[in-house]
Amino acid sequence: MDKADSRPKSFSIIGTGRVGSHLATALVRAGFIPGLLVSKRGESSERLSIILAAETEAAVRSAALESAAQIPGDVIFVSVLDDALPGIVQTLSKPGVLSSNQVIFHTSGGLTASILSPLAEDGRSVASFHPLQTFVLQDAVPADPEIFRDLPVAIEGDERAVDSGFFLAEALGSKPFLLNGEAKLLYHAAAVISSNFVTTILGSAQALLNEISDSSELSIELFKPLVEQAVRNSFDRGPDHALTGPVARGDLQLLVSHLTAIAEQSPESLPLYVELSRETVRLSRKTGRLSKETATAIDDILDSHVGVSGQP
Repeated sequence: MDKADSRPKSFSIIGTGRVGSHLATALVRAGFIPGLLVSKRGESSERLSIILAAETEAAVRSAALESAAQIPGDVIFVSVLDDALPGIVQTLSKPGVLSSNQVIFHTSGGLTASILSPLAEDGRSVASFHPLQTFVLQDAVPADPEIFRDLPVAIEGDERAVDSGFFLAEALGSKPFLLNGEAKLLYHAAAVISSNFVTTILGSAQALLNEISDSSELSIELFKPLVEQAVRNSFDRGPDHALTGPVARGDLQLLVSHLTAIAEQSPESLPLYVELSRETVRLSRKTGRLSKETATAIDDILDSHVGVSGQP
């Protein structure tokens, strides 16, 4: 068989939430044929099928998971919460649900392809396909297929499934890369720090602003130029060399003033400030920005404020 003939042309998706909806929309836009859209109760998959039918000018089938007796398509994407994956695998393992030679992907960032191994029978192959992006869905706003443009996609699993994953990712305009399964948890933890924790930190910054008595015009939007420049500096120069602020320059008095003000006015924010300061000390020592003596002095100051907020 010609290699081009063996490339996937059709797909089904189990789980039509944030990732699944964006992925299905992007695949249809790239010319792949939707087979079946499946969701737990069938409501979200039905809504998505109506949207995709307008794209394809043809009916797109949808179903609730319990009524999906057979899942068609050259490839099947399982895009559900990690805790739900074992149950999905059990459902797909039932006789007749899958066909021979299909490729099955899951989109989890933390789990490897091994969780799909019970499905790797009858010529089927399995892999994980993790788009390195945060996805958001809004009511009445279609998923954006362009979000996959130039997007890194981590792929690991069986050789045939990995090949199919690279083909699909490249068809979406993404940038696939091969990831060792053993490295996946650390890779995903780094992704969480880079994305989710940044949002958490901005939320903490907003909480501090909210403590200011006349804070009606002080929103997180105020910090947008600062955040964007800090991110650009980190990518241009590397995080180790992009550090600024009182800890990185060893400004002990200002650090003490910050800690005191936070402890008095927003004590729930103090543990985060202390722990981020500790990590900043470590990075600053790594690049020689701080002497050993100054770093020790900062650590002592931070130690003296542990528990000040009434938290461990």
